[in-house]
Amino acid sequence: QALVRLLPPSKYELGPVLSRSFTSARRATRQMRLGEPAADYEDFASCGLILIAVPDDAIAAVARRLATASFPFRRKVALHTSGALSSEELAAVRARGASVGSLHPLQTFGRRVWSLAGVHFAVEGDTKAVRLAQSLVTDWHGKLLRIRRDQKPLYHAAATFASPLFTPLMEAAVRLMTRAGIRPRTAIKALTPLLSTTLDNYAHTGRQSWTGPLARGDAATIRRHLVALAAYDAALARYYRSSALGALALFNRHPALRKILAENDSDAVS
Repeated sequence: QALVRLLPPSKYELGPVLSRSFTSARRATRQMRLGEPAADYEDFASCGLILIAVPDDAIAAVARRLATASFPFRRKVALHTSGALSSEELAAVRARGASVGSLHPLQTFGRRVWSLAGVHFAVEGDTKAVRLAQSLVTDWHGKLLRIRRDQKPLYHAAATFASPLFTPLMEAAVRLMTRAGIRPRTAIKALTPLLSTTLDNYAHTGRQSWTGPLARGDAATIRRHLVALAAYDAALARYYRSSALGALALFNRHPALRKILAENDSDAVS
């Protein structure tokens, strides 16, 4: 919904919208105030572009059902929006003559999105499909990322590090500050400038921006963290250890400190 709603209506017309049920399709069109709810794949006969925005494990099945439609596919483009799967998921539609590709917005849609300006879109697929995807990105005022088809899982894992895995990291920080006597909303406000500065520093200097007790190899401080965390919440203690070990390995820093963290992890397991 966010993608098609933000396309210029003077250039694009949204036609049929097919969902798990006619009721959900009707709900989607009402929310967007665009398109018409559809009941069958045959309704896509007049569409030049078919955009498949479904869960990853449903893409291939949807493509197979779409490919059973009676209309010709030779002049059609089909794009799916998965970040982890390639355009090969649309092989059934390609076999019918369509040009296929994948178009993934590097953006979180947890809340209503008002603009896609500046957002990067990872694109791969057949030549015609990539050209159309590039036009879409231009009309969203986004930026194109050409990606290797066989490396999409790594690309999507990178996006997962940057967003879905980051949210629980912040939740852990807020919980610890709350335990220290700070209200959750205040904790979020206090941590936000720290986060913003860290991100800004990394954008300018990369890995050289890494600071704090782990970067310094401050074993005494890390031990105090581990003791306090173990007393408060064993799950958060494990999260801290695994994250710290991963960070030290990633930057190839402080083998002695990595040993301390690994020993604590072994103690916890035993």
